[in-house]
Amino acid sequence: MPAAPPPPGPPSDATPDPTASSPAEDAFAAALHTVVVRLRRLGEHGAGLDLLPMSEVEVLSWVAAHPGTTVTRTARALGLQHSNVSATVARLVRRELLERRPDPDDARRALLHPTDRARADRARIDAAWARDVRSLLAGLAPDERAALLASAAALDRIAQEWSDARLRDAPPDPDR
Repeated sequence: MPAAPPPPGPPSDATPDPTASSPAEDAFAAALHTVVVRLRRLGEHGAGLDLLPMSEVEVLSWVAAHPGTTVTRTARALGLQHSNVSATVARLVRRELLERRPDPDDARRALLHPTDRARADRARIDAAWARDVRSLLAGLAPDERAALLASAAALDRIAQEWSDARLRDAPPDPDR
C-alpha cells in the first residue's frame, strides 16, 4: 500500500514568514488595532483618574514593569527618542508618579522607579480594566470568550518580543 501523501502546506511546526500576508492575519491586525485604540483609556476612566498623555502612560508602564531602568533603556525599549522620554520622565516626576534615584554604581546616572502613588493608581487601573473587560467578555459567545482568554499568553509574548527586539537591535547603551 503506498504511503499517504504529506498534508498540503508547510508543516505545523514551520515558522511563518513574517513578510507574507494572509487575510486572517491582516484581519487580526486590524481588529487588534481597533481594540487598542478604542479601549486604551478604559482603565483610567474606570478608576476615576485624570487622563495622562499616552506617552506618559507608556513610559510609566515600562518603568513600573522594569524598576531601576534608565531613560536610555526606556527610550530604546519603547522605540522613542531619548529627549522625548527625558521630558516625559520630568513630567512624571513633577506629577509624583516617578522618582529618580542615584545609581549606586554611577553617580552620574539616575535610575527610575514608580512611586507609591503610581503603584496605587496602577492597582486601581488594573482593577477597573479587569472589571470592564469581564463585562465585555460576558457579551461574547462562549467559544469567542474561550478563544480570547486562550490568547492572553500569546499576546503577552508578542508585546515582550517587540520590546526585546528594540533593545537587542539598538546600538550600545552609552550609559553603561
